[in-house]
Amino acid sequence: MGLLSDAEAVTTLKEVEAIGRTVDAARVNTATDVDRRARVLGREGLAWKMGCRGPWDVLTRVTRVSAREVKRRIKLGDAVLPRRAGLAVLPPLFPVVGAALTTGDIGVEAAELITTGLGSVSHRAVPAEVEVAERALVATAAGWITPETEILAGAGVPAAADLIRGMVLQWQAILDPDGTLPQEDLFEAKSNIGFGQLKNGLYPVKGGVTPEALRDDEHPLRRVPQLPRPARVPHRRGASPDEFRAADPRRRDRGNRHRPGTRRDRGGACGSDARIPARAGRNVRTSSGRCSSMPPGTRTRPAWAGRRRR
Repeated sequence: MGLLSDAEAVTTLKEVEAIGRTVDAARVNTATDVDRRARVLGREGLAWKMGCRGPWDVLTRVTRVSAREVKRRIKLGDAVLPRRAGLAVLPPLFPVVGAALTTGDIGVEAAELITTGLGSVSHRAVPAEVEVAERALVATAAGWITPETEILAGAGVPAAADLIRGMVLQWQAILDPDGTLPQEDLFEAKSNIGFGQLKNGLYPVKGGVTPEALRDDEHPLRRVPQLPRPARVPHRRGASPDEFRAADPRRRDRGNRHRPGTRRDRGGACGSDARIPARAGRNVRTSSGRCSSMPPGTRTRPAWAGRRRR
């Protein structure tokens, strides 16, 4: 290709693209035909004979393309090819587009723009006007000179797909001047929550909350159960012992551990004698298993002194 001149390179590109448009049209026709054959249920269906789960499984295995590309071809084929309704054969929805696509005059992209754009307003427009719009768009895309395009400035010059997209929007406004119903509620920002793909053993949570919902305490997203927060423990210097123990559950039972006059139930009851001073009196566990208050200076043998450590 590098040895060709500029004019020869452009001519070659034009011829190859024309061949490609013809091949693309054949791909659409064959994919649609196989899809209809594979939709037959039972042992007579093509999917059963090939051991596939359905029409899309047959097409993706044979063509080795993605399911998205298969869907694209089938959608276009259903719009430009004849349809079957039982034993009867119905004409295509857009016959002019189908004829131009089969001959390679227009490409798949232009055919998709025309069929999708006109198909969205065909049920609200006059059928005769839809046919006029179809002929005008196909003639513009293919470079034909027809009664619909002969008055245009660029008649006879094929238009690119981007220009066809803008012309389709203009024809939609002509065929359906009232337009579609208001859809502001569909595009309005709404609070949502969802889950992503499994990654590292977790499903990530994705979503968004509108400012109005964030300020509304009764919104369902605000009712998500939350873990209880731990109690705030005041500083020891700025709080009394009772406030400090009340705020910290772990210290509630520690304040009376070594205070005389209280009971401890760890294997036996402990008591104190009121005659013994509070500072001198201590609860000592004796070998008998009970606790008694001894005067200061009295030595007793603790219960754990002679035990063997296990």
